[in-house]
Amino acid sequence: MQSLMTMRASNLTRRRFLAGGAVGVANVIALVALSACRKRQFTCNSTSGLSPEDVDVRKRLSYTDTSSDPQKTCASCQHYVPAPAGECGGCKLIKGPIHPQGYCKSYVPQI
Repeated sequence: MQSLMTMRASNLTRRRFLAGGAVGVANVIALVALSACRKRQFTCNSTSGLSPEDVDVRKRLSYTDTSSDPQKTCASCQHYVPAPAGECGGCKLIKGPIHPQGYCKSYVPQI
């Protein structure tokens, strides 16, 4: 009977070990996925190739890559020209690259 109890205890330990290993693997996969998402972040602040006047328009309209109000982003603005996911879009008012999560003073919500 001792050996049966020892076997049950041994199996329980192995089960716990395997269950813990599965959780560990899931955590590693989640971390890898988060790392991949972080690598996909991009900016749309480049003004290379724009005229000084176009750069001035961006400044006067206070364009920024990140909106302080999640309800008011370039992606939800009437002036935004979408691009494929993970790339800078455009704007009907501001020349140059525009981030979908960006914001400027000319924000007009889509109808």
